[in-house]
Amino acid sequence: MWSRSATTANCPLDELKSVIEILDNEPVFSTPVWRLLLWAADYYHHPLGDVLFHALPILLRQGKPASNAPLWYWFATEEGLAVDINSLKRSAKQQQALAALRQGKIWRYQVAELDFTDATLQTLRP
Repeated sequence: MWSRSATTANCPLDELKSVIEILDNEPVFSTPVWRLLLWAADYYHHPLGDVLFHALPILLRQGKPASNAPLWYWFATEEGLAVDINSLKRSAKQQQALAALRQGKIWRYQVAELDFTDATLQTLRP
């Protein structure tokens, strides 16, 4: 994340205001998202402040703290690693899901990207 800061002011020093508090210890937007928002504001000739405001999660827009919901993932247990994939003959999706789980964990947001459903992964549970 980057920001601009001026080294010289075009107004008298007595008109400048002091920083009262630091609101965020880490950036709200990642660098790629920041660049995308800058591009969108420029491309659509829209005020940057408005673009940034509407890109914020609703809680932050309301001045409330953001909640860091824990990320979770699916993974194959020792028991799951021991299952013969060919024993899942009734469902090709289950076979694909188990094969993917054997290669590593599947984060919650990846389920749809991999063309799986939660129901498919639930059926693999013991």
